[in-house]
Amino acid sequence: VMIFAPLFMDMLKDFEVDTELANGDAISRIVNATVSLAGDRLGVEVAGLAAVLPALTQFGNSITEEGVRLSTGHAGTVWALEQAALKAMEPGLGDVDAGTDELAILGLGGIGLSTAVALRQRLPDLRLHVYDSRESSVERARGQLNGSVIYHDSERDLFASTPLIVSAITGERD
Repeated sequence: VMIFAPLFMDMLKDFEVDTELANGDAISRIVNATVSLAGDRLGVEVAGLAAVLPALTQFGNSITEEGVRLSTGHAGTVWALEQAALKAMEPGLGDVDAGTDELAILGLGGIGLSTAVALRQRLPDLRLHVYDSRESSVERARGQLNGSVIYHDSERDLFASTPLIVSAITGERD
């Protein structure tokens, strides 16, 4: 069973401050009602929060519905990014004639860092280039990543480092 409760960050920007969707409690009520419907009426035992729902629900902590286990969906996103990166590194794809052992990751939040860790575990010799504008995310990455990791000082520097870049960021870029 798949139920969509479409709440996107750009929707929140479109609503006025005094509307219901601008209120975090309202978002929790909407998601709780959706989880309740899935569990009570459809027998769902596990629900996945996708897109921005993890962030809007404090990673599911504001969901109080009993009997339905929650997943943020991050593991599936990380797996998909890892698979896409591995495929992109194969010989003959795009400008990568002979394959590559280099990859850049833009963004070291939950998804970006987890993808970097997964790739590092699978490919210990991978030359990994990373950048995040948040110093706290960079410091967390320094504690979790090992091997050949090049930390860049800017997006521009990262983009110049390798033709293969995994973007794990949200929001607008300059």
